[in-house]
This record gives sequence, C-alpha cells and structure tokens, in this order.
Amino acid sequence: MLEHQENLFSSIIETTPDAVISIDERGRILFWNRAAERMFGYSAKDMIQKDLKQLMPKRYWGSHNEAIRNLSGNGQSRQLGNTRELVGLRRDGSEFPLELSLSSWTGEGKVQYTGIIRDITERKRAERALKLSESRAIALLEAIPDMMFRVNSQGVFLDYQADKSELYAKLEETIIGKNNRDISPPEFADLVDQKIKLALDSGEMQTFEYQLPLPRQGMRDYEARIVKSSEEEVIAIVRDITERKRADKDLQYKAAALERSNRELQQFARAISHDLQEPLRTISSFVQLLADRYKEQLDAKADIYIGHIVDGAHRMHEQIRGILALSKVNSDTNDLGATKCEDILEDVRAGLKVYIKEKNAKITHDPLPTVRANSAQMAQLFQNLIENAIKFRGEKP
Repeated sequence: MLEHQENLFSSIIETTPDAVISIDERGRILFWNRAAERMFGYSAKDMIQKDLKQLMPKRYWGSHNEAIRNLSGNGQSRQLGNTRELVGLRRDGSEFPLELSLSSWTGEGKVQYTGIIRDITERKRAERALKLSESRAIALLEAIPDMMFRVNSQGVFLDYQADKSELYAKLEETIIGKNNRDISPPEFADLVDQKIKLALDSGEMQTFEYQLPLPRQGMRDYEARIVKSSEEEVIAIVRDITERKRADKDLQYKAAALERSNRELQQFARAISHDLQEPLRTISSFVQLLADRYKEQLDAKADIYIGHIVDGAHRMHEQIRGILALSKVNSDTNDLGATKCEDILEDVRAGLKVYIKEKNAKITHDPLPTVRANSAQMAQLFQNLIENAIKFRGEKP
C-alpha cells in the first residue's frame, strides 16, 4: 500500500506542469522534477546539491540568504504556506516571473522545504495587456465630451460620468440609485424604458434625439446612444446638441435667405436685360443705317468710328445675353456645350480693344482648349481676368 502511494506521488510529481524543487536548511537542492528541467533549462544531474541561488538573479541573493537564516533559526518563515511572486533565472540568462508556494516537512530527522513553482509569464503578459487596455479605455472615457450613464434593465441609474461643462457636473448627486421614472417626465421615461428594452433584446445600438428643460437654462436638445453592456445593463452616451441645433437653424435660415436673394437677383437681371434690349436694338438699327447709307461718303475716320459703334452695339447685345444667361445659372435652362476658349478670348479682346490700347497693355496667352461650358460665362470670366490684370498691374512692363 505504501509503495503504491509512493509510486502515485512520484507519477504526479513528474507529470505536473509546475516545477517541484526541494531544498535542505542550507538552501541546497535535494529534488528536481522534469517540469523544473523544462522551466529552468537544467537537468536534475546539473542541479542536485547546488545552491538554490543559481536559479535567481543576483539582486535577490541578499534577501534569499536572510530567508534561509530565518528558516534555519526557528524553522518558520512568513513565506511558508503563502504564495509569492518572484523572478527566476534560466540557464540561458533570461529572467521570467514565477509564482512560488513553499511548504516544509521533516524526513529522517531533518527539516526540508519544497517549493511548487509556476511560470506566470503568459499571465503577466495578459495582465499587462489588460492593464494597458483598461488605461486606454479610461483615457478614452475621460476624453469623451459627453455624459455617460450605466443603467440596469429596471431603469435604475448605477453610474454616471459628467461631460466637461459645468452644466452637468453635479448631476451625479441627483440621479445615482434612482429610477428613470422617478426623475423624468412620464413621456420621456416611457421612451427611455422602450430604448433600454430594445437594446437589451436586440443587442443593437439605439439612437434618438430628445428635448428636456434644464434649470436656469431653458429647453436643451440632446442626442442619446444606448448600447447593451451586459445581460442586465446598458450604457447610455448622451450629448448636448443644443448649440449644434441652433447652428443648424441659423444655417437653414441663411441658406433660405440666400436662395431668396438669388431668385430676386435673377428676376432683376432678367428684367434689366429685357429693358435694355429694346433701346439697344434701336441704336444698333440706326447705326447700321448710317454704316450702310453713308459708307465711303464720309472721310475714312468717320467710317472707322461708325464701325466701332456697330461693334460696340453688337458686343453690348452679347453682354446683355450673357446677363440673361447668368441669371439662369441655377436653372435647368443653363446651356452647356463645347466652347472654344480661343474664339471666346478673341471676342473679348476685340471688345476691350479700346481699353487695352488706352492702358498700353499687351495680352498674350498659351494655346487654349475647347471645354464644355457656357460661352457667355466663359466670356465674362476672360473679361474679368483681363480687366483685373490691367487694373492691378505693376509699373514695370
């Protein structure tokens, strides 16, 4: 029976994944199992009767010697029966964290000590990863400029984190431990209970907006997101969107005003353009009559002047057409087509010939492409570019 128990004990010791090491009162190794070989890299032959200090970094030798003296002195130590985390030293010089459980026993009239050692490298790595993850999560939560509530399935507020404004800093004192229905208007409480139930049942985030009055602040707008955090709890992230709502309303108002102003401007441009076309047609007709009837009957300068008037009337007619086209920029009648920029530029240069000559300017350009555009708008663009270039040119040519 005794032999059977010894064999069973030996089998357990040799198959356990933990290192089992026994030492005498001087710290000399008496027993060394296979797990210890795998953990430290030494065989039993290498370590039997060797000092246990060989398995620890030198910085721990002083505290180890003191522990051995305490054991030798009274056979007691605070290490016995407790689990401690230490640092081990492998044969290759690498260090690793370990967990030690130490016990004592007497054999052949001598006290011996047995330690069960577990390599906790992976556990420590997992703990560091978890701690890092928690630190990141805490930093993220601290950085979020929102209110966060932890609420159970019955609608009781369990925890609260305020946003960074003073408006909500003291809200925690009034809600923790209270039910949503005790502190909220009935209709809003119904909405919150419904969203909590949907989040718990479906596992999907519930998003909604609502309004609530705030003491001395009036009605405020909020956006809430409720997500399931466990089988019985949700996290609610609430953002005050009052300023955003006001900005949206201001933007809508300004957009409507701009649209109204554009419509009025289009109507004005169309009216002015139509009103100008009739007197311009009269001017063009009589100037054309002068050109036809009195050509070569007056001196050469008169013919040139009449030609300038005819060209100017034609260009003014085109500009009025351009104003009409510009007034329809945002309408469906806006005409886009293949536009030869070279031809447009030449027409604009011709129209500005007198102005260019007066300013002693010279217009040059690289080859221009054919683009899909409104010809009147392109003409206006080139005219503006040339006039501004001449107007704001420097003194040097």
